[in-house]
Parts: sequence; C-alpha cells; structure tokens
Amino acid sequence: MAQPSSHTSGPTAPNDDLLSTEDFLSLPRTTLAEHDRGRIESTRMGAVELLVLRFDDAVAVVSRFGAQVLTYRPHAAEPDTLFTSSLAHLDGRAAIRGGIPVCWPWFGPAAEPQHGWARLHPWDVEALAVDDAGAEVRLGFAHRGGAAGLTVRLDDALTVELTHRADPDPADTGAAVPVTAALHAYLRTGDPTRTTVEGIGSAPLPIPAAGLDEVYPLTGGSAHRTLTLDDPTLGRRLRIRTDASDAVVWNPGKPLGDTTPDAHRGFLCVEPTRISRPLAPGDTLRMRLTADRPGS
Repeated sequence: MAQPSSHTSGPTAPNDDLLSTEDFLSLPRTTLAEHDRGRIESTRMGAVELLVLRFDDAVAVVSRFGAQVLTYRPHAAEPDTLFTSSLAHLDGRAAIRGGIPVCWPWFGPAAEPQHGWARLHPWDVEALAVDDAGAEVRLGFAHRGGAAGLTVRLDDALTVELTHRADPDPADTGAAVPVTAALHAYLRTGDPTRTTVEGIGSAPLPIPAAGLDEVYPLTGGSAHRTLTLDDPTLGRRLRIRTDASDAVVWNPGKPLGDTTPDAHRGFLCVEPTRISRPLAPGDTLRMRLTADRPGS
C-alpha cells in the first residue's frame, strides 16, 4: 500500500478498507529504546508522529497526535485487533478515524469540539520503557487548565489507561462542562452483523445491520468487567477487560466520510466510558482497557 504525504488523507488501494500493522511496519523507523525481547521505535505517516511498540511477536502503534493507538497485532499470524480507516486523515489537524481515540474531557456533543480536545492535539512523551516484562509509553496533555495522561503497555496483551489529572478551567471552556471520558475502541470484525458482544447483559448482544449506538451501564459487583466479542467470520473471540462504569457499543450501519464504502462492515466499536457518572470537580479518574484473546 502506498504511503501518504502530509497533504493526503492516507494510503488507498482498491478494496483496502483499513491501515494494517504491516502498513506501519513498512515505514522507516528509528529505535528509541531496546531490550532483548522488545523495542520502541519512532516513525511518521503523513504529518503524524508515531511510536511503534514491539514485544516478542506483538506490535502496537501509537500516534502522538491524540495519544491514539492505531493498530495492535498480538501475533504475526493473527489478524489485526483494531480497525483504522485507510482514508483516515493523517494531517495533524483532523481526528483520526479508528484505533482507540481518547475522548476527553467530555464524550459526545457536550461541548465543542465533539468528543473533547484530547484527540485533536499532539501529546507529550513523558516516558518510554522496555524490559523483560513489556514495552510501555506514557504520554501527557494539558490544555485550558485541564490535564490528562495516557499509558500504553504492550506485553501478552494491550493495555491502555487514561488518567484525568486536572479539571479544565470553566473560564477557558466557556461553560462548566462535567468531565466525562471514553476509550473509543474500533475493533476489527469480519462482519458486525454476525458478531455478538457478551458481558453487556444476560444474553449476547447482537448488532443490527442498520447500526447501533447505545450506552450500557456495566454491572457485576466488581471493579473489573469483561466484555467478549464473538466473531465467527474471523473465527476468533476478543476480550476487553475494563474498570469503566459504562460501555458504548457503536456501528454506524453505513459508510462514513473518511472510510471506504464497505469499511463499516469491518469494525465494531466497544468503548469503555465514564458517562453515567460524570466526575465532580476535583475528582480523579483512572480508566483502563485491556485487549487480548481469552486463554492467551
């Protein structure tokens, strides 16, 4: 697949709906940290700076713009876990379609811009580490009085943890918008209408062909909930473990402006969120998503 310049939306090719791990690994890379079992590298696609985490056979790619994981592949022989559109804007200005966007300090249309500032700004790299247990990058972001951190860890799973560090200043935002957040994960599927989500309710949740956009409170009496995608088309089950209070399940049921015509048939968003209980002023938050295969 051809690589984009900073003036293009991204690489395209006939029938290619997503940017794969191999697309990112085809880029020239510079090593930043290294260990016998892994390394962290830097590269660029379009105008976006990327961090490539490698540990054993696993790969994850993180964009500094938006602190957004763009791809995760646990093993070379497996399909990608995440979906990032082959038409995603990689100009360093628009939100990137796919991966795991960070929605903070609000989710949805609570204020402008949609889903908050976090996904529309570059984040600072605070720390990089590779050792015998995994590869990890920590990012930080501050804007208009608010501050957040994001840690991405790659070992035998992918773990993304969002930390709310400080409330935005109402004088800078123009309104006292309650702080909410989401890890808006786009999970690759073979066919969302044949995929079900377990752990939302008492029965597996089916995905209608017309699409779905619902918020589900997560219950179960523990701080850690497990959601499982059963995907018979790709022949796999994906497990999402989280300590979030809610989950949003979303598929548009139609093409989007920055996707190919059939791309919506290749992903399902299962998003750990803090929506039903917005943070009170001064509250802190650590919200985690861990993705792996059951039994891995």
